Amino acid sequence: MENENYTKTISELEIIPREKRTLGQRLALTDAYIRTNEFQKANDELYGADELCETPQQLARYSIMRAMTCSCADHIFAARKFFKDVEKLDPDYAKAIEVNIPIADADKQIEKELNQFGELCAAVDKDVKKRCGESTEKKALSDEQFALYLGFFPAIRKVPGFDSVIGLDDVFSKYDDADSVKVREWLEDFGVTDVDSFFKFIQNDPKCNISSMANDVTAYLNGKPNFDVSELDENGADAFQNAVSFIKRFAEYLPEGGVMAWDLGEKIGFARHAYKCGILSNTDYMTGLDALSGQAKKSFSGWEEYMRSLLFGAALFMFRLDNFGISSAAEFLSNMTSMLLKSDIADMEW
Repeated sequence: MENENYTKTISELEIIPREKRTLGQRLALTDAYIRTNEFQKANDELYGADELCETPQQLARYSIMRAMTCSCADHIFAARKFFKDVEKLDPDYAKAIEVNIPIADADKQIEKELNQFGELCAAVDKDVKKRCGESTEKKALSDEQFALYLGFFPAIRKVPGFDSVIGLDDVFSKYDDADSVKVREWLEDFGVTDVDSFFKFIQNDPKCNISSMANDVTAYLNGKPNFDVSELDENGADAFQNAVSFIKRFAEYLPEGGVMAWDLGEKIGFARHAYKCGILSNTDYMTGLDALSGQAKKSFSGWEEYMRSLLFGAALFMFRLDNFGISSAAEFLSNMTSMLLKSDIADMEW
């Protein structure tokens, strides 16, 4: 019966165009979506709803809905933040709905997921050491082939709309005209349209520059912070502490190069696509690969260090990408580890 009421609410409110819905209607519709397990619709309905809030009390009710959608998506760090926001925005409302209970539950869930993630990290470290220890005969690689192996994950990742991957075979192959158009359109989503925008992207975009965050966190954990954490604003401080809690679980397994391998691999992958579709010239392409390969050799002693850096970098990448999602990061780490250990990277000369 209760579910029928929520379904009725959805039917009545969906008739109203979103831009004409009041804040109350949007929050009611969000709640109905949550109660009927339509979590993506709930999240979409909340997008921009905070701009309609005019009082702390309204923001508190918006924050409750955000907390609920985050909880449903297993984004526990984010859910806890929104629950805590309710306490600050409207203490009386927070007390009335006993928001302290979901906050305590979130704390327990975070600790549980982090402990499980820590166990996974220990297993990954052990498995990488074992795989590299089993490798006896090493295959020599040309400079160009070495760069392709550094970009292992991008090499086996499909570009949206493509049936195949770029692989680890041909350094200088090019896309045909039709495929070049598709890849150029895909790269435009990252702001890449020419040589200058390409280099700006790989130097600045967070997707392939996660090592700076890891370096800041490890410096903080070692008692030698790179900056005064107290100077961060509230959101920045929350994000940094989330990263501290997460990276702490694998910091002991990181080589001196940190998670730089993820950045290097991503940059090599984007460079390959940019070259294959004609954005990068042969000279720009090879100069870039040589520079990235040189950075890898300077930062890591061999494939074992690179593999650990790459895998824990993958976990951090997904953690950031999925709104501080611990479980999604753990799943991504497991999948990437399985693929990397089955590959022949450990059998190559460094």
